Amino acid sequence: MMSWPTVKLCEASIRIGGGTPSREEKSYWGGKLSWFTVADLEDVDDIQNLSTSRECITREGLEHSAAKLIPKGAVVFSSRVVVGKVGIAGNNIATNQDFSSFVPIDGIDPEFLGYFLIKTKHDLRRHQRGATIKGVTTKILDAIDVPRPSIEEQRRIVSRIKECMERVEEIDSLRRGSKAEAALILRAYYYDLYRELLKRHAAFSLVEAGTVIGGGTPSRKQANYWKGDVPWISPKEMKQRDIFESSSCIIQEAVEKSSTKLITDPSVMFVVRGMILVHTLPVAVSRVPLTMNQDMKAIVPRKSLSVDFLAAMIRGAERDLLAQVEIAGHGTRRLQTDVWSSARIPALSDDEQASVIAEVQNMERMADALAANINSEGVGSLRESILRKAFAGGL
Repeated sequence: MMSWPTVKLCEASIRIGGGTPSREEKSYWGGKLSWFTVADLEDVDDIQNLSTSRECITREGLEHSAAKLIPKGAVVFSSRVVVGKVGIAGNNIATNQDFSSFVPIDGIDPEFLGYFLIKTKHDLRRHQRGATIKGVTTKILDAIDVPRPSIEEQRRIVSRIKECMERVEEIDSLRRGSKAEAALILRAYYYDLYRELLKRHAAFSLVEAGTVIGGGTPSRKQANYWKGDVPWISPKEMKQRDIFESSSCIIQEAVEKSSTKLITDPSVMFVVRGMILVHTLPVAVSRVPLTMNQDMKAIVPRKSLSVDFLAAMIRGAERDLLAQVEIAGHGTRRLQTDVWSSARIPALSDDEQASVIAEVQNMERMADALAANINSEGVGSLRESILRKAFAGGL
């Protein structure tokens, strides 16, 4: 480990706090001074440029609050709510009380200090205190030992960190691309299987596959409707192939007094309306009694039809169905009833369906394993490792 002289953070910089002008005084808001909150920054292991915020305050708001003018080049550090978000002021800005900002003294490079604070955030999070809003105290921040190599060495280290971070970003981009390709492989498999089965077997329409059930939304004005134990599914929750639960649940009375229906048997649910139909047709199998909203349909398959086989075939028909999506008023995308109901489903015997299901599930397991492997590459830990190595003199 490289041995550099150190200096306390309170000696390496001038600390500036933040504050929030009164919301009741309209003249304090809507000015030209960018005013940052923790929500304006991402929780990443890199320095963010802080120039434009979601809200701005006036000079009057600055003068009549605990907010302070933070000069361009200052290192901005979130010390509450989410500890360790770091940015550098791209111009004069202000922040709320969840930040401590540091103006480096001569001999301390701002980016060097910024990267060092990111490196320390994981340790600082172990020192968080607070009953409701957790954070680290200014006493703890002031006492941090900051390494102080020569300014030339600081700038060399910053340059090397940036080079390494660029490589990590390339890796992350490849990972995201690989994950998307893995999903496309499975979708292509469903399509090819579906088209091949249609060539070799007679078919019937989707509406003939079983009982079609629609959805609805209970009144939001009845707050007690939304405090039950009956899952209520919306398109945004159709991210899994099998649905067992939902983040939204309603009571039985809400079912009885709305257009939503309780689906007690295993069914295949799919989306027929919404922006989600731009690239995908979400399909999922319900495994528990549940309800759903009006942008979806469910089919409880007839006894001779496996719910898993039907789901695989609807996924296989995705490409054909998406090609027929219509854009209605206000840009709403939807699958008309005559389109989805006429989708063709291959007619297979029980044994043939079982064979297809086994093949499909095997392919799904392989796709899941590939996705899990891609997700486990640990890009976040790579960034953390780079920073730890940099401040140990390893870059």
